[in-house]
Order: sequence, then C-alpha cells, then structure tokens
Amino acid sequence: MGTKRVGWARIRSLINENANQLKIRNDQVVAVSKATTLTSGQSGATVYWTHSVSNHDVTLPAAAVGMNFKFVLAVGHANSHNIKCAAGDEVFGKVTVVSTTADVTDTQLQVKTDGDTKVHLSAAAATRGGNAGDTVHLVCAEAGYWVCTALLTTTNAVPAAIAVLV
Repeated sequence: MGTKRVGWARIRSLINENANQLKIRNDQVVAVSKATTLTSGQSGATVYWTHSVSNHDVTLPAAAVGMNFKFVLAVGHANSHNIKCAAGDEVFGKVTVVSTTADVTDTQLQVKTDGDTKVHLSAAAATRGGNAGDTVHLVCAEAGYWVCTALLTTTNAVPAAIAVLV
C-alpha cells in the first residue's frame, strides 16, 4: 500500500460535493396562509399550509427534474384551495380520499396525458379532500410534469368521482 497526498483543492472539492448532497435533504419549512408562489430554491421543503375562509392558492415554480415539495395541511377548510402549476406545466398521479364520517374511500388516478394543471382541495366535498393532517407530495421526474401522491380526508360521508387533479 502506498501513500497518496491529497491537496487542499481536492479537499475543498470533496467538501463541496458533500454539501451539495446534503441539500437534497432539505429541512426547510415554508408556512403558508395566503396566496403564495414557491421558488425553485425552496425545492425539498415541507409546505405547512393553513387554509382559511378566503380562498388562496399556492403556485409551484416551473417543474425541473429533481424538484419536490411536501404539503402538510395544518387546517382544512370547506372553501376551495389549489396547488397550481406554473404556465406550461402539468400534474398527474394518484390521490386517495377517505371519509372521516363513514368507512368509505375513493381514489383518483390521472395519467400524464390528461393535461391537469392543479391540485384542487376542499375539506367537505365528496369529490375532494383537504383536512388537517392531510398530505400532498409533488415530485418532478420529467421536465414540465409534477407527479402527485396525495392522501386526503373529507368530512363528506360518500367520497366519489374524485376530482382533485384537474
């Protein structure tokens, strides 16, 4: 076994590589209670979203590969709230909505070619969900597209014909 010297430039390079890898695990929390536009620099953040009586939307940045957001609803509301794509982007994926008042569940599965541009939330609707503790995960695996996985609840006894991705 020989010895190999490592220069300061290589050490700095290794430190920078590790720092970049650590950015993948972003512990940033973004609190939202009014209309907000997220930035690409907030990718990886948990968006802690408080719905209110006034409708307000959260707009995503342009979908670039590797970007992701986790939405956690702090408060749900019967008024409509949306997670909207940037112009030209689309969202597809799977949403499961569970009734909090009956033993009923329904799922929406949207394919990439459906042209949906928002995640539509409403806590009491039979076709949507959006109560405290519900989660929506959005990941960009292909430029221009967000893949959605959502687990939502509704106070409606009969969730059916789920239309969260629209």
